[in-house]
Amino acid sequence: MCPPWPAASRRASSATPPRAARSRNASPPVCSRRSVPEDAAVLRLLTCGHPPPLLLSGGTVRELEATAASPPFNLSGLLDDGYHVDVVPFRAGDSLLLYTDGVSEARDRDGVFYPLADRIRPIATAAPRTLIDHLGADLLAYASDELNDDAAVLVVHRTSDGTPARES
Repeated sequence: MCPPWPAASRRASSATPPRAARSRNASPPVCSRRSVPEDAAVLRLLTCGHPPPLLLSGGTVRELEATAASPPFNLSGLLDDGYHVDVVPFRAGDSLLLYTDGVSEARDRDGVFYPLADRIRPIATAAPRTLIDHLGADLLAYASDELNDDAAVLVVHRTSDGTPARES
């Protein structure tokens, strides 16, 4: 289980199951949470082990590395340490691409890791379904149809800026 969110953010958060429950190549469980408030054009991000998400905004692709390290989930109490939450702009039309390490660690025949940001950049303004379909096909082609780990992708697309609509 991921560390708890403040009560107001719980509804918009999600957590990933421990990797050990999904793969026989078990490694320490990881956690990633996102919160997209309805009343502000921001994204709150807590990462405890997953690869950094990609922010697709205005045709650009930006890796959202954590600005401060957070301990692996459920260890903050043992380490007497807290979790760090980053806040980044997330405006209408932006997309957030979340993925497992099975995507970023897929390799081609020469052993070169899949360059996710470079491969997604040409279609960064596409609709979420198009992004996922393209990425899936491209990843399999890159890895010669042989993935050695689970691979999952999620695209979150902001359709409004959170500003309440005004009626006149």
